[in-house]
Amino acid sequence: MHRIVTPTEMQTIDRETIERHSIPGRELMARAGEVIFLTLTERIPDLVSKRVLILCGKGNNGGDGYVLARCMISGGITPKLIIAAEKKHIGGDALWHLEKLERTGIVVEASDAFEAPTEKYDVIVDALLGTGARGHLSEPIKSWIEWINKQRFQKNAFIVSVDIPSGLDGETGLVSDTAVTAHLTVTIGLPKRGLLFNEGKKHTGHLAVKDIGFPEILTSGGLWQFINQSDVASHLPIRRHNSNKYDFGKLIIIAGSRGMSGAALMTARAAMRSGAGVVRVAVPKSIAHVIEQGLPEAMTVHLPETEDGVISPAALSMIVDLHGWCTCAAIGPGLSKNPAIAEWMFLLLSQWNVPSVLDADALNILNGQWEVLRDVHSDMIITPHSGEFRRLFGVEKNSATAMNDELHDWQKKLNHTILLKGVPTQIAGKSHVYITQTGNLGMAKAGSGDVLTGIIAGLMAQGLESETAGFCGAYIHGLAGDIAVTDKTEYGLLAGDTVESIPKALQRITNCNS
Repeated sequence: MHRIVTPTEMQTIDRETIERHSIPGRELMARAGEVIFLTLTERIPDLVSKRVLILCGKGNNGGDGYVLARCMISGGITPKLIIAAEKKHIGGDALWHLEKLERTGIVVEASDAFEAPTEKYDVIVDALLGTGARGHLSEPIKSWIEWINKQRFQKNAFIVSVDIPSGLDGETGLVSDTAVTAHLTVTIGLPKRGLLFNEGKKHTGHLAVKDIGFPEILTSGGLWQFINQSDVASHLPIRRHNSNKYDFGKLIIIAGSRGMSGAALMTARAAMRSGAGVVRVAVPKSIAHVIEQGLPEAMTVHLPETEDGVISPAALSMIVDLHGWCTCAAIGPGLSKNPAIAEWMFLLLSQWNVPSVLDADALNILNGQWEVLRDVHSDMIITPHSGEFRRLFGVEKNSATAMNDELHDWQKKLNHTILLKGVPTQIAGKSHVYITQTGNLGMAKAGSGDVLTGIIAGLMAQGLESETAGFCGAYIHGLAGDIAVTDKTEYGLLAGDTVESIPKALQRITNCNS
């Protein structure tokens, strides 16, 4: 895991590394340029055959670009290098590395006036602005950013940003004027908050976090944590050879209503694809056939229902009996907001004592009475989207940033894990708030939340605690969607496509530790 920092926090880490741990700034800059070069060669194996342009600003971000250019020259690549400022404005460690670069014989163009290159480039490196840049853009930086984006969208150039896409606010993830839309951002040391929130993901592309030797005492800790693939791999349930289906968990899913049988089915399919050993789906009896035909591997429980086709209060005793059988329960997908649900939901929660995932209508039906969940003593995760979160906790419809900042406070009040769905999805546990970067806009479709509930429930049924299942489930869900979208596109991706890609996501994750 990586601690997520603000630009100010990263600047403090950088300064203390230099002053207290005696690592010179020019050495850190050299390491940054070198690791960016290695990342590029991994991502673009035939980089030596590409036409490369490196655009540098006058600050330390540009200094990373000078080191990158020198590494490329040593690797047999001759990049074009343009500085968007006059050389007289460059100083410190950046100037030292520029002078070292010029001794290689490379021709460096430097001007504070924008002039669009006439050549076509395959790879363009954005080393214009660093994480400390905020506010409106000045010329020629604004024109260079606009030109970079045209090369991506009109000329199919591959865009790489150094540390942060120029124009993106490293604190908030907002864009004042315009910002580089990168395919890849190589951020140095630790992920910055602005890369993950608001417009950050759109402009960052794939985020590669690269260590350059900052002391662990400076980089460890912190409330916000960035989850990567190896973190998930190290927490997945172990599949022992001498096991049977019951060793991999017994899950009960209480879901569905007439017209929303698909929610229960999606949840069950995702749970089984995530490794749950035995799944029973408790639904209104009139829709049980949908589950039986759509997922014959699952068992069904035919619950009494009302005339409206929702689970009847008369089903309470059956549900209570089921909860004595299972190792985990998922409650909520497709239940509906019918008042009949409230009649038994409150009574059920008052006596519930098994690990659970509560989603969708299980939260909506509480109508703001979140204290009921606080009194549940078993391990629990709730998975609201922003609207459900506001309704449950009575939070004002203010900015997403303000709600994000309040998330951990609400977790402490509730004393259960909270997964707030969105861009990015955030998982608030006892000590940390976790963020993953997997997922895409194609997943903004009906049924996607049901799939996430199923994945998390499947992992909890196998023994993971809610906090761990939450961040692992969110990562797996997003990665499965990323795999599926390559064929289906963001327009055509369905929740069912994500379900069918869960095995490929798990294979990719487990292979990273093999």
